[in-house]
Amino acid sequence: MSWFDRFHIGKYFTWKKEKKADDEIFRSSAATPEDLSALQLATHRRLMRVEDELLRQKGSRIRRTAVFLVLIAGLIGTALYFSPASDVEVKKKAFLTLPVSAEGSGTARVIVLTIDDVIGGHIHGDQVPGNTVRYVHEALEWAAKEKNVTEIILYLDTPGGGAAASAQIYNELMRFRKTTGKEITAYVPEAALSGGYYIACAASQIVTASSAFVGSIGVITRRENKHRQGQRKGIEDHNTKSGPSKDAFSQWTKPHPDDDVWAKANIDDSFELFLEAVAKARNLDLETLKNESQVRGSRTSGAYFTARIAKRHGLIDAFVNEYYEFLELRAEAMKKTTKFESVEFIEYTQKNSRTIMVNTAPGAKSDVARPEFPEEERPRLEWK
Repeated sequence: MSWFDRFHIGKYFTWKKEKKADDEIFRSSAATPEDLSALQLATHRRLMRVEDELLRQKGSRIRRTAVFLVLIAGLIGTALYFSPASDVEVKKKAFLTLPVSAEGSGTARVIVLTIDDVIGGHIHGDQVPGNTVRYVHEALEWAAKEKNVTEIILYLDTPGGGAAASAQIYNELMRFRKTTGKEITAYVPEAALSGGYYIACAASQIVTASSAFVGSIGVITRRENKHRQGQRKGIEDHNTKSGPSKDAFSQWTKPHPDDDVWAKANIDDSFELFLEAVAKARNLDLETLKNESQVRGSRTSGAYFTARIAKRHGLIDAFVNEYYEFLELRAEAMKKTTKFESVEFIEYTQKNSRTIMVNTAPGAKSDVARPEFPEEERPRLEWK
């Protein structure tokens, strides 16, 4: 028996003993009217105490139940949040199967990994599976463990985005190629600009649709300054800061030339990483690319190009009329490198508690409403 039960049973017997004594007084012929009045008052008080005790017990039970439910909900939420992406969903049936060699045996698998929208998410829009480092990392981890996977196709349709996120995705893809030895091919249906083109440089081949755009190789940080407007309207930004550059890009603070110096150094350093990836992927001279960056309209000036012009500039390997023509070419190329009878193309999709599935087929546009997020005031390095 618990201490809780013993406590309430003890109180019950105390109340019963008091009631028995009152009954003896009530039945006694020697009881006076004053005794009876006192007895009635004492009985009333005891009844009130019992009612109060019952109410307290009921409230205590409700509070204990509420605390228990909150704890259970917290444990479930914690388990869901920190659980690995075990609920990765991959289409059980390939969306396309093509023959490779009549003399071969078995079926090769090519995973189509869609990377779309603004890279990094959050600041420029809703974060969806196709634009995060985590999504790409988990996709590659899954592909590395699957049997008969011979190649990854990056289905790239992005205007670029955050510099850090784009670089991390590029590094994840390069690590995958190095550790698994599997091929990565990039296909661009509409656009792979800035950070999107950086990601494409992780592929051994870049193929686009004939109407697609690529390029916009460069880094930018945007900031809006309203210092003069604030002066006219009497608006002033007062910041308590640890150093003179801490509020360098506050929109109401007058810009200081020295802040542009270190900001430009950051951009140049980030840009050099981008150029190194381009030079390595496209077998181009790094110094030539650096010199071109200061010539308006050149490959590395931030300009973007159609598929035909990009091919002449050495930024892509080929262009095709449509997506399934590209897949047929990939199946044809496998005849030289594999001994499989056929190849199936499977689109990787992911759905878990922190993300939503938006792609139902390669190139399909999402029908999920994406809320608009306001631009943050702090500066952001972008390959866009």
